[in-house]
Amino acid sequence: MKRNQRGFTLIELVIVLALLSVVIALGYTIYFFGVNSFTMEEAQWKVQTNIQQAGMFITSDVRNAIDLEVLDSTPESFNFSNNDNYIYLDKVTDGSDTKYRVKKKDKNGSTDISDAVIDELSFTLDKNEIGNYTLNFNIKGNLEDAHGYNIVSNVMLNNTEALDKSLEGRDLNPVVQPPKRMAIRYVKP
Repeated sequence: MKRNQRGFTLIELVIVLALLSVVIALGYTIYFFGVNSFTMEEAQWKVQTNIQQAGMFITSDVRNAIDLEVLDSTPESFNFSNNDNYIYLDKVTDGSDTKYRVKKKDKNGSTDISDAVIDELSFTLDKNEIGNYTLNFNIKGNLEDAHGYNIVSNVMLNNTEALDKSLEGRDLNPVVQPPKRMAIRYVKP
């Protein structure tokens, strides 16, 4: 055999394969971490977006109500005699997982306000010292892959005189046991 043959020795090939294996393993780890992070952030975005949309919808739809009632649960039947509107949680079961979506129901039918990522929806109605009404609400939600998200907000109701008449003699806030899955009934002008 000639001493000047060109080629790689077995030791050189083993070293190259070992280094290549380390680089591929490192690349796979980084790729896997990136995919998991993206999936988790996408789930978090979905929860946040749905809760924010529900909060904005409640704020805009209820602001000018002339009658409003906080209900301790979703009604078994809906009454539309006074052009009533309802915002409530609708139960969605997927296998063993139960979530809720925020829905609006009126005489024209029902509308989904959010996807099924909601765990809790609660309302309180307050009257301040100068006679203005405020609807306070709390929306909580999460998905398996995402951290929980929570919005606590309030809406200053505009039609104080009409609300004074419709709420006279009524308890503003029913007693509700956790987990809070409440609803509201309201009439728009």
